[in-house]
Amino acid sequence: MHREHFSGFLFGLFQLISILSIIPGAPLALKWTAFVVLSWISYHLITKTTTQDPAVDLGLGSAILTQLCIIFDMIFITHSETLKNFQDSHGGKITERSLKERVFWAYNFYTNPRGIGWAHESPHLPTRPSPFTSRLKFVGVQVTRALLYILSECTAYVLNASNPGMTTSDVPLSQSALHWRALGVIGFGVAGYSRINFMHCLLSVVVVGCGFSTPERWPNVFGSPLQAWSVQQFWRCEPLFPSLFFHDYK
Repeated sequence: MHREHFSGFLFGLFQLISILSIIPGAPLALKWTAFVVLSWISYHLITKTTTQDPAVDLGLGSAILTQLCIIFDMIFITHSETLKNFQDSHGGKITERSLKERVFWAYNFYTNPRGIGWAHESPHLPTRPSPFTSRLKFVGVQVTRALLYILSECTAYVLNASNPGMTTSDVPLSQSALHWRALGVIGFGVAGYSRINFMHCLLSVVVVGCGFSTPERWPNVFGSPLQAWSVQQFWRCEPLFPSLFFHDYK
């Protein structure tokens, strides 16, 4: 089936409508209309468009569907009056503030899905930098980590390219030796892990370096795989390198 090229415009519009739909005090009819539009955009992007890369299509489709579920919760289940941003110095109900303040509140809420710095923040987030960590120190550490993640990803790609189970055209991977198949899976896992962490580090460098955020609001993305010995621990484990990068930086 022929598919259109993935629309960056529609994806950006999805983000904009999502933020506007969770503005505190917005009419319920407006929220329902926004959610219907978001549902249509999600359906169209997932089923009618492609990036020409099946792996990227799968990742984008999963992310868009996840965002739609999150925005449903933000619109219809979570009540803005019950949420508290500890960096918000204003008093009174959020629904009674000016439109500009409510839009800024919605933007902060939407772009912070883990609730970092809010009352609903999870108590099991990975260790974060000390509040006394300087911006310069934080940026230096994150740049170093980003370079290490690039090296890790490139190493994984080299290993995959050298893997006979993945480069022998006349032998399917499913028929290769178990150790070659395992190495291929590990290689792709390490590459994905490294790429996500690299992007997180790069974003934190830009945002914190420009003064839009502070170091302690940037815990690591993933925890240590050594602590993921149960489903519950999988979501509670500590970050992989907390002591190496952020111990006693004051």
